[in-house]
Amino acid sequence: MENPGILDLILPIVTIFSTIGLFISQLCCLWYKYGFIIADNTLLAVNLVGMLTSGFIIYAIVKSMKSKNRILRVLAAVLFLLVFVFIYINQDTSVAILGTFKTCCSLASISFLVAPLAQMANVVATRNAASLVKPAAIGTSVSTSLWCLYAIRISDIYIFIPNMLGAVSGFLQLAAISYYGQNFNPLSNVSVGDGYTGAINDDIPMYQTR
Repeated sequence: MENPGILDLILPIVTIFSTIGLFISQLCCLWYKYGFIIADNTLLAVNLVGMLTSGFIIYAIVKSMKSKNRILRVLAAVLFLLVFVFIYINQDTSVAILGTFKTCCSLASISFLVAPLAQMANVVATRNAASLVKPAAIGTSVSTSLWCLYAIRISDIYIFIPNMLGAVSGFLQLAAISYYGQNFNPLSNVSVGDGYTGAINDDIPMYQTR
């Protein structure tokens, strides 16, 4: 088996972080506008920090990339969409359009917060929760639970629903990690030759005929 080159190792990481950064920046921009519409200083402050942080992440990643054309086109399209939203939607916009905008904010957050659950089928099949990120699950559980309480305090269903689902997603991930554990050694049980399976990295390799 060929050893992967440095580019093969770095490219997936860069892609993941750039995608996450881009998505977070969009979410923060949408929720910042939402906070402006409902005149909520908490939403404004939190999402302003989120926009600045994710913007810095995107800038750093794009600057380090040799080929920038594709990502710059994506960023230009996203920027155009956000500028349109910021200009077109305001407190005087019709109730129907405002409702649609608020729903879009909620759906975008839901898709981001529950995305890790897509790994659950693989976790159950392999009885290994290594594909789940424990710190992220803990952070999601705590953060979304607090936002649920805040949503209840200000009686905002659009904030409550995505964060309630996010809290459920986080706790389910933690439950899976606790129940199945996380085995980060993918070679712990692989085929050796045609007739044996072995524990590759055990202190005493054990082989068993099929």
